[in-house]
Amino acid sequence: MTKRYFSIFLAFIMIFSLFFQPVLNDVYANKTDAVSLVSLKKDFVITDDTNQILGTISKDAEIFVKKTENGNYVFDWLGKEMELPQDQFELSESQLNYYNVNGENSSIVDFKSFKERVKVSDPTSNKIIAYIEPNQNIPFIEENENHLKVIIGNREGIITLKKTDQATDANTELPVQEKDVNNKESVPDFKNSEEINKQTEGTNNREHQQTSLAQNIKEKQLNNEILSFTKNIKYFKALEDLAVYVKRNGKLVKVGTLEKGQTYPRIRDYGNWHEIQFGKYKGYVHKNGTAAVLSPSIKNINKSYKISSYLLKITKNAQVYDNSSGKLVKFGEIYKGNEYPVIGDYGKWWRIDYLGRIGYIQKSQGELLFTANTKYFQVTRDNTPIYIKGKDKLVKVGMLEKGQTYPRIRDYGNWHEIQFGSKKGYIHKLSTVPAIKFGQKKVGQSKTNIGTFVALKNAVIYDNSGKKLVPFATISKNIEYPIEVPYGNWVKIHIANRVGYVHKSDVKVSLKKQAKPGNLVNPNQVYTYEEMVRDISELEKAYPNLISKRIIGQSVDGRNIYAVKLGKGKTEIMINGSHHAREYITTNLLMEMIDVYAYAYSKNLRVDGYPVRSILNNASIWFVPMVNPDGVTLVQKGHRSAKNPAYVLKLNGGSTNFAAWKANIRGVDLNRQYPADWYRIAGNTGRPSPQNYKGPRPLNEPEAKAMVNFTLSRNFKTAVSYHSSGEIIYWHFNTPKQHEVRDRKIASMIASKTGYRLVPPSNNPSGGGFTDWFISTQKKPAFTPEVAPYVGNRPVPISYFPSIWKKNQAIGIMLADEAYKNRNTR
Repeated sequence: MTKRYFSIFLAFIMIFSLFFQPVLNDVYANKTDAVSLVSLKKDFVITDDTNQILGTISKDAEIFVKKTENGNYVFDWLGKEMELPQDQFELSESQLNYYNVNGENSSIVDFKSFKERVKVSDPTSNKIIAYIEPNQNIPFIEENENHLKVIIGNREGIITLKKTDQATDANTELPVQEKDVNNKESVPDFKNSEEINKQTEGTNNREHQQTSLAQNIKEKQLNNEILSFTKNIKYFKALEDLAVYVKRNGKLVKVGTLEKGQTYPRIRDYGNWHEIQFGKYKGYVHKNGTAAVLSPSIKNINKSYKISSYLLKITKNAQVYDNSSGKLVKFGEIYKGNEYPVIGDYGKWWRIDYLGRIGYIQKSQGELLFTANTKYFQVTRDNTPIYIKGKDKLVKVGMLEKGQTYPRIRDYGNWHEIQFGSKKGYIHKLSTVPAIKFGQKKVGQSKTNIGTFVALKNAVIYDNSGKKLVPFATISKNIEYPIEVPYGNWVKIHIANRVGYVHKSDVKVSLKKQAKPGNLVNPNQVYTYEEMVRDISELEKAYPNLISKRIIGQSVDGRNIYAVKLGKGKTEIMINGSHHAREYITTNLLMEMIDVYAYAYSKNLRVDGYPVRSILNNASIWFVPMVNPDGVTLVQKGHRSAKNPAYVLKLNGGSTNFAAWKANIRGVDLNRQYPADWYRIAGNTGRPSPQNYKGPRPLNEPEAKAMVNFTLSRNFKTAVSYHSSGEIIYWHFNTPKQHEVRDRKIASMIASKTGYRLVPPSNNPSGGGFTDWFISTQKKPAFTPEVAPYVGNRPVPISYFPSIWKKNQAIGIMLADEAYKNRNTR
């Protein structure tokens, strides 16, 4: 009877312990030093104090944890306590034996370490519990020829031993990095692969193993792969799908995957890992499952695109594709929640750099984020309001069009700050998305303000940079706005740094009174030869003691070539314009200089800070405003202005449109007529034509001959030849080294006033130009500024003149002042 009751009692105890095990675990988990069995919610990467990766506990693996006095949870990793965040695990209901690894009751027999990464499996289910990185002391409780029974997290695990595994004593010193590829010990000798096959006469199993090894070596050799990594290996191949990790808060976080069979560049060797570029971060891929590649054939290596400041928020796991073969091939994946930089907009795709390769992900898998460096935004809602700051609230002043893209001044919290006339405007971000590219030809901030308009109704602003007018903004009724210039039936403005046009019927225009010094020259018109001759006479009459004219020669058709002297000083410089027929806006500029400087002299005024009267008492400026009067008149008035209309019509291919004409009336380019390396001029047409024909010999044309004779009759310290299109400055033509510093200094003075770019010196410049000749023969500085943005083969529109004048108004008086101050040095 006693035995019967004792058996019942034991059975009750066993049932009780099984039923209440989860409850007991839960109780213990809330007590200091209580041990609980837990299951991991996801892979947990283990690192040491230097962020060196020690291993990984797999998702769903079960280990024992202990609660410490400060409320943290720790587990045993190969005899060391490691912290495990509470959000990484949940309590397990499984029944596992607890193994002590420290102290008197330790179950550990000895320790082993491995040269390669090993996996630890559950003895019953064979599921992977953990991965252990090489060269660590692994405690074990049993060893035989097939497996090693080890302890991970105070529970039992199995490491299955292969014949190629080299288990070593824990005290053996092991190398951390592989040997160099030149070391024969680290790389199989491919020449001896046949020798391996000859030595495989044994059991069938042995023969199979050796044959597989030889085939594997040959296969890797044919694929240009080698078997060991060294620091000099730049590429690796994924032999299986691989995880990509980045370091965050001292831990490795899985952020994406690599595709089996694909090859990738790496930044450097990192112990047991490849360090790779994962967007703007350094990423890490474990060497297990990879093969080294010497010289891969990757077509989509990124050689030209830079990592941008545009960030993409990945909203769902995004597949990365290579399209270099003509079809989409997946070669990676980025996990949801990551932010990744974009290098381009490609229709329905984003272009990115993925591990040094150009890839594409669908736009539906991510959304672009605004950052402080975002330059452009696109409007996504109809009639998106523009606000400006009022006294105590935002005031609506206009609207932007859905689908249009705009540059912004800066990021402003929840707003974009844009340019709205002379004020700052604000657009709420909720109505926009970031844009990588802008795509508009006409962009910039207005540099002139000749008046304002008031909108009579909601006035639509149009972009005319394409083949048709496209609305892109609206200015609200009764809002006043600055204008740049009238444009026929339109008014030109800048809004949100875009050039726009509003119809005059929609606005009431009020122009400022233009105070023109002297009021003798009107440069805001198509300025003709006849207008110039008349103005020169009027200026000479108005300022008889300051201005004088001289006829220095005649053109082919008999028009006079005028030189105008301004000033009383003996130090002289020369400025000329309109060598090329279609570039007559340079005549407008020079005639306005004469008018403004003369008026400033008479009133003792300054121009851009320069004391005009003082300078012109010491120096004089000689202007040749129109070197090519026949060509200018041909462009402006057509073939009937020439003495031989049939000839110019023939040279122009029968067309009566002479807008692109550069040459003189005989079809010779005057700025290729000067004897400066004339025989090597590039691009010569070989016969008379509207442009680029250098003529039969230097100085064959009377206009060029007149310029040379006039120059040689004076002692000009500086020369400037104005041309019209490009906003650049030529300043160097085989310039001797002893003059290069001097000339660059003066060129930089012009550049600082105009904003034009200096053209770098060329080893083989094409000569023939006036300034080329002046630099070569006079050994003095000469400059060729191109005054307007490039407009193609046509005259620069007169509407550009206010901007040209603003940039160049002080150049003549500045160079006269410089020449006087340095007159004795050249």
